Amino acid sequence: MKKVILLVHLCLLAFVMNVSAQAVQVKVVNNTSCDVYYTLLGDKKGSCSPAISGPFMTLAPGGSVLYNASVIPPLAAGDWINGAYVYTSMSWCPAFTAYKVGEPCTGWPASASYFVYDATTACRVCKDVMITAKWISGGTGGTATLVFN
Repeated sequence: MKKVILLVHLCLLAFVMNVSAQAVQVKVVNNTSCDVYYTLLGDKKGSCSPAISGPFMTLAPGGSVLYNASVIPPLAAGDWINGAYVYTSMSWCPAFTAYKVGEPCTGWPASASYFVYDATTACRVCKDVMITAKWISGGTGGTATLVFN
């Protein structure tokens, strides 16, 4: 009987760990021909609440960068990055809108599609093409990917 109870507890633990998968790093990849704008979000290890946001960031066309949680003060390397706000433009543009993408445990969608506006004072739609920001889970302790296509 003790073995059965232990087996049930281990199965529940494995399920919980899988449901609350969290990345300790995130790779951001821009496969578009436009600048993309985003903010990474995370929390202390052990929480799936993307409660702490990092700085507003821009990534040039064709660029990629790897971050750990220390990019989100006061988090440190080893804490969790579990989502992002992706933006249509710089904050001063009238078309400025934020979308959430993130880990399944956040309840946020894994992807968002939208138009991106350039950073000029004219705030024009970049290339007249809708882009998609997709969050790909890295599993517990792994590297998630935020890819813009």
